[in-house]
Amino acid sequence: MKTGLIALCLTSIVFAQIHFPGEKYFANVRQLTFHGTHAEAYFSFDDNFLTLQATGYGVDCDQIYRLDLNDSPNQTLHRLSTGIGSCTCSFFYPNNKDVLYAGNFHKTKIPAKKGSNDPSCPPKRCRSPEAMRDPVLQNLSHYTFSSSDQTQQG
Repeated sequence: MKTGLIALCLTSIVFAQIHFPGEKYFANVRQLTFHGTHAEAYFSFDDNFLTLQATGYGVDCDQIYRLDLNDSPNQTLHRLSTGIGSCTCSFFYPNNKDVLYAGNFHKTKIPAKKGSNDPSCPPKRCRSPEAMRDPVLQNLSHYTFSSSDQTQQG
């Protein structure tokens, strides 16, 4: 996840703006969100909306939000999920309105009083007590993973 930033490439042949000298792949890159912690995001079929997974907008767990790409850059994200439990993997249906996503709210106990460290929010797997006892998961939780395309190196 990248804190406070989802930058996406919105390219156009007519209005292409290159931000770095020598860049030949990305144009019209702009910051779309300014708060919270964000994960995966997907465009609607008509490219007018973005659905994204984020935390830090009044709930402790990852929730699903919709961003109108034609609205003000300072808009408030519209939460689509329940605000209970944790959600992931949102995707627009072809009608550009309905969104499918996964969540664990159906088996989450709702506390009498919500607040910081919300008990309805399960711990992140790599920070869970189980991961700290599992030697494989314990080691993996301290690594950052990345990949590179070796075929492109000359």
